[in-house]
Formats: sequence, structure tokens, C-alpha cells
Amino acid sequence: MEPTATTVPTAVPTATPIPEPAAPSTDQPAANLESLTMTAGTTGSDVLDRVSEAEGECLRTAIGDAAHEAFLGGELLTDYGAVGDLDPLHACLTPDNFVLFGVALTAARAGVSDESHSCLIDLGREHPDAVVTFLGIETPPEAVAALTVETHPYTLELFNRLTTEEKVELTVHMWSELGSYQLSGKELMAALTEEEITCFTDAFGITREQLEALVGARQPGQISAAGTPCITDETNGRVLVTMLSPQVGGLSEGSAICITNFAVVHSHLMELARVGAFDPSAMS
Repeated sequence: MEPTATTVPTAVPTATPIPEPAAPSTDQPAANLESLTMTAGTTGSDVLDRVSEAEGECLRTAIGDAAHEAFLGGELLTDYGAVGDLDPLHACLTPDNFVLFGVALTAARAGVSDESHSCLIDLGREHPDAVVTFLGIETPPEAVAALTVETHPYTLELFNRLTTEEKVELTVHMWSELGSYQLSGKELMAALTEEEITCFTDAFGITREQLEALVGARQPGQISAAGTPCITDETNGRVLVTMLSPQVGGLSEGSAICITNFAVVHSHLMELARVGAFDPSAMS
């Protein structure tokens, strides 16, 4: 018998299953600074580890490799607080991340609690320009003045939520920061009377021009301390007005008079504006 031909079935290739896209891992940190709490040991690396690669690369390009390496290892509270240092971060971080960074920096310097820090974040997100202004990023004076008026109720709201100890820390921080703003000798000389200027020149044996150069080279907070025998409480008030005015976009004549009178009545508080010369424990 002839063998019956058998049809060999054609093998059908098995389709390769298309894998389902993996769900984003919930273990990965979000590319923002929500969890950033600054301490004395917090470095730039702690910040860049929490933001996107694009933000980190932007900062590297903006400041250069050497400065970038210094930022990564630098302790932010002591090594990276100058206004000029913050400009690249303002340009490279997302608006929300810069708010979170600025709030963390401010909260650490002022020594506020976690609860107050959280409140600061809420206020900062509601008024991000206030964070930029508070940190001293370049802002047109008219914008600063308008912003001060707009955010004043929220600043008071925050202040009233602080404990007594936190109020002391924040007050000392804000007042002592006045001494870090460099003003010209001519601006500071304008706060002195002719009698006080003569007192200075006679005491130090220098000319008026030399005195102007001297006061211009000092931090304004040190002026009143250096010239205590020559300066009256009223002049201390005018020095305070000179320091405050550019920080709030200018002061009206009435505000300037009010601040000057305040300094006369509460002369002990002027110690806060004298860099390194105030003992916080003296505050009630």
C-alpha cells in the first residue's frame, strides 16, 4: 500500500506580547523642594538632589563648573547667602522651587518651628514675589513698595502665629540683616548733622572727604556703634530710615518721621542694627 501523504502544518509564529508601560514609582522623590528643611549642615547638593536635572544643569551653566562644585559642597546657611549668589538660583529653579528654597532659607535663619515653616510655604506660594523681594533679588522699587502693601496683612498673620521665642529670633534676624546692606558714604553722611560731622572729624583727625569714604566703606549698622559719642538718638533714627528706605521701595515723609521718633523712644532696639553688638537675651 502506498503511504498516505500527510500535510505538515505551517508553524504560526507566536506574537511577542507588548509590555504594559510601567507605572511611575511612588518611591522616587518629586523634583521639588517640598521636603527641604535647612540645618547648619545642609549643602547645595541637598538642594540639587531634590530638583530636576534641567534645573541643575541650568545652574551649572550659569555659574560655571568651579562655582557649581563649590555650591554642591558649600553649607548654605553660612557659605551661600549673599544676594548675588541667589540670582542664578532664581533664574534656574522653577518658580515654586525657588519659593520653597527661599522659605527654607528664611525659616532656618529665623529659627521657626515646622508648623510656622509650613505656614510660610503657604504664604510664599500665595505671594511668590514676596519671597523674591525678601531675599533681596533685584526688583524695581515701585514693585517693592506695592508688594509691601499687598503682603503686609499676611506678614502680620504669620508673625502672630509664632511663639514668643520665634518672634524674638525672627525680629533679631530681620533687624540684624539691615547691617548687611552697603550704602554710599554720601547717603549715610546725609543722616548726620553738621555738629556730628565736626565731632567725627575732630575725634579722628580726618577731613570731611575722608569721613565720607570711611562711613561708605563700613556696614551701615556699624556706623552708630563707631560714633556713639558723636551721634544722638535722633540721628540713630535717621540712620535707621536711611537703611530701611531702599528695602521697602522708599518711605513717605510721615513714615520717616515716625520711624525716627520710634528710634528715639526705643533707643535700646537700635542695638539690633549694630552688627554683632546685640544680646538677644536682653529682649523681654
